[in-house]
Amino acid sequence: MLFGGGELLAEFALKVNKEGRAVFVVTSERHAKEDIFDKAATLADFLKSKGIDFTISQDINTDEAVLSKITENTLGLSMGSAWIFKPGFIDLFSGKLLNLHETKLPQDRGGGGLSWVILRNERMGLSLLHMVEVGVDSGYIVAYEEYFYPPSCRLPVDHQRYSTSRYLSFLENFIKDIDEGRNFPLTAQQEYFSSYWPRLNTDKHGYIDWSWKLTDLEKFINAFDDPYKGAITFVN
Repeated sequence: MLFGGGELLAEFALKVNKEGRAVFVVTSERHAKEDIFDKAATLADFLKSKGIDFTISQDINTDEAVLSKITENTLGLSMGSAWIFKPGFIDLFSGKLLNLHETKLPQDRGGGGLSWVILRNERMGLSLLHMVEVGVDSGYIVAYEEYFYPPSCRLPVDHQRYSTSRYLSFLENFIKDIDEGRNFPLTAQQEYFSSYWPRLNTDKHGYIDWSWKLTDLEKFINAFDDPYKGAITFVN
């Protein structure tokens, strides 16, 4: 059961569907309408065209179309979900509801991940799965893989595409390990390292301060570029 939206969810859903696995996508209205694959289709249209079972949910915690499909064998993967998972819903998965996080934990909790990566001039990327619990990005780490973004990654869309390619390989190996009965040692997050990065809104946070150094201006403008609206400024 895949929760969320975006190209990674679409590609992974297609992959496991072709393998003959039972896959069910739960997405939000916002995610369902988003264009993916260079605006070739919306997520909803893509899933329909590939025959992938999905539903658009307002509140997964009370949605019977979702709740009725969860069994003791269901693995849940959250990929940028739009909802807050409540304790009762989390408990239905008996520890098998996992969230994908593409930056370090617990150092990089919160939203706006790739834009913050660019603003901090961070070159290391991460494919990481952690257990979902009530706290924000605070559950046990189940598996992870580190890598470096190549120099060609400058904009959020560049980072997203590279991250997606790495995540697909990472998830393929993760599912293979499950099939082979591998045990996954759980790693507790060290709270004294934790920090929270708030979500970014281009219309609110994308204003340029021209007193900054050129290197900082470049990072800032890049961070709000494609797929977002772009940095903004006042004239006169």
